[in-house]
Amino acid sequence: MLNRNLTAGPQDHLLPNPTEIPVDDVLMASLQKKYDFERDKRINARPEGNEQYVNILDLAEDDSRFARMIADPYPQIETPHPLTDEVECCVVGGGYGGLTAAARLVEAGINAKNVRLLDSGGDVGGTWYWNRYPGAMCDIESYVYMPMCEELGYVPTEKYAHQPEIYRHSKMIMEKYNLYENASFGARVTGMDWDDTKEKWLISTDKDDRFYARFVIMNFGLFTQPKLPKVPGVDSFKGHMFHTSRWDYDYTGGSSSGNLHKLKDKRVAIIGTGATAIQVVPHLGDSAKQLYVFQRTPSPVDVRNNRHTTPEYAKEFLSKPGWQKERRENFIQMVQSMKGPSNGVDLVDDGWTEIISNLMLKSQKFLRDEVQKAKETGQKPDMKQIARKAMDMSRVAQFQQMEKIRKRTDLVVKDKATADALKPWYHQFCKRPCFKDDYLTTFNKPNVKLVDTNGLGISAITEKGVVVNGQEYEVDVIVLATGFEQPGLDTGGRRTAPHRLGYDIIGRGKQSLAEKWKPQGPKSFEAYYSSGFPNIFFQNAPFDVLTVNFTHRLDEASIHFAHIISEMKKRSYQTFDVKHEVEEEFIKRQLEAVRPERAADCTPGYYNNEGVGQDEDSNRLAGVPHVMNPLAWFATLEKRRKDGTALNYFTLSSVRHKL
Repeated sequence: MLNRNLTAGPQDHLLPNPTEIPVDDVLMASLQKKYDFERDKRINARPEGNEQYVNILDLAEDDSRFARMIADPYPQIETPHPLTDEVECCVVGGGYGGLTAAARLVEAGINAKNVRLLDSGGDVGGTWYWNRYPGAMCDIESYVYMPMCEELGYVPTEKYAHQPEIYRHSKMIMEKYNLYENASFGARVTGMDWDDTKEKWLISTDKDDRFYARFVIMNFGLFTQPKLPKVPGVDSFKGHMFHTSRWDYDYTGGSSSGNLHKLKDKRVAIIGTGATAIQVVPHLGDSAKQLYVFQRTPSPVDVRNNRHTTPEYAKEFLSKPGWQKERRENFIQMVQSMKGPSNGVDLVDDGWTEIISNLMLKSQKFLRDEVQKAKETGQKPDMKQIARKAMDMSRVAQFQQMEKIRKRTDLVVKDKATADALKPWYHQFCKRPCFKDDYLTTFNKPNVKLVDTNGLGISAITEKGVVVNGQEYEVDVIVLATGFEQPGLDTGGRRTAPHRLGYDIIGRGKQSLAEKWKPQGPKSFEAYYSSGFPNIFFQNAPFDVLTVNFTHRLDEASIHFAHIISEMKKRSYQTFDVKHEVEEEFIKRQLEAVRPERAADCTPGYYNNEGVGQDEDSNRLAGVPHVMNPLAWFATLEKRRKDGTALNYFTLSSVRHKL
């Protein structure tokens, strides 16, 4: 089996099962009142939503310190420039989306020499190339998160792999499919223009590349473009400052494993307490002379329980043909299904699956059982009453789950005021759940101080430090754990994803994708294609299907993209372009199926557009996630591939030019 816990929390064995925590109507009403108060306090303090962040690209134009926050500090793979050739397929983005897209193309019969993977970083890895901060690790089980393990014959060494291993795994995909030979690194795309005459895309970069590609697969990217708080003095600090995604080990010492020895005489501020900070704070607390953790809203931090992968466990669970596909689907069945796995087995068995099991599966089982009982007795089931009871069960489970998180905080953190400030007061999925065994214990160290901003955020940055509620905290270095811009929800008024890319995509008739999307928000068919922009596929775009495990949806899309290109080649088609009426009908169905008040009860965060109201217009502007269940959606794509209908949604043209 998996062996011992790597970083066990000292009191975690004392935690009650959430279902055993007593919750009644009086307590739930009291808690909901507290939730509403905390939400309103934050929204009223920062009603501008995403405008509370400043675009780092703008700051970088005039300040070398911010330019360093987006520059590449790592050794780069040498790539000849300028490139002026032609390729069959260009994949823009070297994260797992781009890697699976390129690999699936090769599997579908495209010669690797005709596939160019292009990334502004010095190598592949995407998120895991840029984010090398101490403690960086995946928060989804690595056996389902790291794609193509079976194809590589690879088994992750830990249940939750750390950044160095994930980065190595990314490189393994490149090597297995011979993708390095024609890849291009260290070049940022500056233009992407459809050539109506050649019927190909002209791709330009800041390295003077100008090459053509028949097909383009591009990833809008997650967790790569840093965002910063728009507060007075953000550019005035005289000390050292960097973002977690460009960790400065020259300044801190150490490595991704920790031991930041150069901070032993430093006063350190870290701004932010989201998923990244949860992993970083324990290492800063171990090394800094003084650490100030500035918090606007606490994250829900549950048990991680990471473990090494033993040979026995790998043989039993990670070796039979199809093991990763089965495990991935089982994970979705556990966390994004109303029924759970048909065999009742939870293969992943971790914090994610525990949450959903407590919140959803029990109430849904109650609903099914009650309906079955009524049928067996020959009675007509009272669906309204049964559904109401099932919803009440889910509501109770919501409060129980978050009460468990708050009780864990009381168990671990010794100082009562600090423990109280670290407690999250909102429903379970208002923010992405976090799992870490040594985050809360860090606040028991004498050199670590939580600076809770009472939901207001920091007030200002000065030459000497950070200001909260009129008090200045003098520090030597500021670490910005302030997150990343999200596709379709861009800062500085750049609401649609094309603006955030730093270049525009120009389709047929010189139409700009940004201008097409600007008036009413993103327009696409199933997130993958946009009418008027032929032969280009999108990943991580607005309207994409929502999965807890991002890499699963990226891989499924990659398989489908490769099939479309392969089928076009077999049938001698040169171009595809999604039909306008098909696109419009899809958007209409999306907006009709989504609740306008999406996440309105939640505290502000990137899940709910920083608390900005979600009416139909804002849903359209944000490009709400695909409404279909992920497994049902993946099955739909597979059916189209099998029955030969994958190309039915496009206008197709025959080959006029050949490479």
